[in-house]
Amino acid sequence: MKRSSEKLPAAAAVLVLVAVAIIAYFIFKGNAASASSASGIINAHEHIQSVEEAEKLVRVMDATNVSGTVLLGSPKQTIYFSGGFNGYDENNGELLKIKKAYPGRFYAFCAISPDDKDKLEKLKKCVAKGGDGVKLYSGHTLFYTKRLDDKDMYPVYEYIERKRLPLVWHVNPYHYQAEFEKVLQDFPGMTVICPHFCMSSSNLTKLRHLFSTYPNLYTDISFGYSPYMAAGLERVSKNTKGFKAIFRDYGDRILFGTDMVVTDYELKSEEWMINITGCYKAMLEKGKYRCFLINKTLNGLGINESSLDKVYRRNFEGVMGKVMR
Repeated sequence: MKRSSEKLPAAAAVLVLVAVAIIAYFIFKGNAASASSASGIINAHEHIQSVEEAEKLVRVMDATNVSGTVLLGSPKQTIYFSGGFNGYDENNGELLKIKKAYPGRFYAFCAISPDDKDKLEKLKKCVAKGGDGVKLYSGHTLFYTKRLDDKDMYPVYEYIERKRLPLVWHVNPYHYQAEFEKVLQDFPGMTVICPHFCMSSSNLTKLRHLFSTYPNLYTDISFGYSPYMAAGLERVSKNTKGFKAIFRDYGDRILFGTDMVVTDYELKSEEWMINITGCYKAMLEKGKYRCFLINKTLNGLGINESSLDKVYRRNFEGVMGKVMR
């Protein structure tokens, strides 16, 4: 009996060590999962129809190593290809619901219209409810109704600059470059993300001028609607030297984005969205790649890991780090 009782403390110690090891394993596993999530891609350009489509998008994000997505307030025209510049207030509300329902996965950028007499107050309320940034379509040829440097918009720009909110501003510089630059000059502290290579993927000299002149100007790599995306990927494929130079010189101001416009349309399946995201990633990562939208091999940029990390995540983190909370 004595010998048996002497073994009990040793056996208990072994059991304690095993328990500690098991607990440590699960803590490590949990931390590893968190670290993996924290190092995922930030998709800085996306639209969504409603909260009903959020679960589908989250599954796509998980399948493509996207840890966070910027949702941009959208009018009916963007979501349904009809309806004009209406319904954006309601869509802003959907984005805030999605952000609340999926903590840590989404950023909500509130859309406003220059023609809305209550635009500044609506923006302030949206930000107070959890909005992380601003979306303007006023430089889009479909939605252009007044000059970008119209003084009626200056209180909005002043608020955006003061709060250091990132502004995703669709601007076509082929039509509105002078007035766009006037706003950038008058509000040099305003962080502006002019998407789709600032609509200048066919004129990198123009893009280079904008980058070199305005240090708070950013862009993203998205091209939008599938035919535009296919044409954009082909432009990159035909001019990899020029694009590589842009990424080399201004790689700290380029963001990842997909602009798929997530809706309940049956052709926008999870598989389709995974493939779209894969095409953009391949364009950045590979020397040669295939994209399901184009029936040929394309030339990619083969960007190095350090530069990819900037485009995929660190540049956006820097943008959001400026925001006054």
